[in-house]
Amino acid sequence: MSNYEKVQALFKTLNSDTKHYLQQYFKCAPDWLYDSLQVVTYKSNHTFIEQGEKIQSVHILVKGIVKGTDYPILGAMYDFMWFDPVKTFGALEYFADIDTFNATLVTASPCTMITLPLAAYIKWIEQDINAMRIDASTTTNQLLYEIRRERIYIFVQGTDRLTYFLLLYYKQFAIQGACQINLTRQELSDSTGLSIRTVNRGITALLEQGCLLKSGPQLTIGKQQYERLQELLDALF
Repeated sequence: MSNYEKVQALFKTLNSDTKHYLQQYFKCAPDWLYDSLQVVTYKSNHTFIEQGEKIQSVHILVKGIVKGTDYPILGAMYDFMWFDPVKTFGALEYFADIDTFNATLVTASPCTMITLPLAAYIKWIEQDINAMRIDASTTTNQLLYEIRRERIYIFVQGTDRLTYFLLLYYKQFAIQGACQINLTRQELSDSTGLSIRTVNRGITALLEQGCLLKSGPQLTIGKQQYERLQELLDALF
C-alpha cells in the first residue's frame, strides 16, 4: 500500500470534523509529499518531543490527546495545554522562525500522527497557499486561546482556577454532553499550577456543589454540571 493509500485509509477511520479538516488541508498537496510522510502511532505517556529539541520533523495529530509541558520556573513542571486533533506540532515554530521546539510534548492517550521531515513540510507549505492559510489560522487561534487562558489564570486562584480548567476540559473533550476527567490529581495539579492539596480541596468543594459527579475514583462532568461550573465562573467576571 502506498503512503497516499495509507493516508486515505486513515481518513476513513476519523470523525467527520477531523476528516473534513484534513481533506481541506491536504487537498492541494503534491504527490511527492505523500512519499515523504509517515503514519505513526504512539502509546499513552510517550514523550515524542523534548523542550529545546532541534526540529527535524513536523507532527500532525489526527487521533488521541497530547499534553504540552513547560518548565518555566525553577524546573517546576506545568502542563500548559491539552491538544486534540487536528494539531500540527512544528507549525508555530516555523511561522516564528524558531528552530527548536518550545515545549515537551507527551501523549496523554494512544495517538496517531502524520509525520513529515521539516524540509518537506517547508517546501510544501511555502508552495501551497491553502495549507499555509489553514496552518496560520489554526496556530493563531491556538495562541489567542492560550493567551486568554493565562490572562484569566493571573486573576483566579484555588477552586476558581480549577473550575476554569474543568470548563475548558469539558469543552474540548465532551462526547454527547458528558466528559470523564481522565486525569490524576498530579496531572490536575500540573495543569492548573495548584498544589495537590488545593486540587483535592477544590474537587471536594465542587462535588458538594453538584458541579462534578463521582463514581468510585472516576470524576465526570455532565451537561448540568457544566452549566453549574459556567455559572460559578460567570459570577467571577
